[in-house]
Amino acid sequence: MSAKPMSLYLDNTWVHQHGRYWIARAVAFSENDNDVTISARHHSPELAYERLISGMKELRLIPADWDR
Repeated sequence: MSAKPMSLYLDNTWVHQHGRYWIARAVAFSENDNDVTISARHHSPELAYERLISGMKELRLIPADWDR
């Protein structure tokens, strides 16, 4: 399986409230016009964003030392 380049867009301003939860989102686009939205939710906006980052590290979408 060969690696294909993708563009990942992540911004902490993409956190919004939906009901009683805060949703943090990231979007990835491939060269083949495929896209995927990744999201995480929590009761606070900061923790929703942190969960999103942790999940993307776990999936190896971003490096483990990305936020350092």
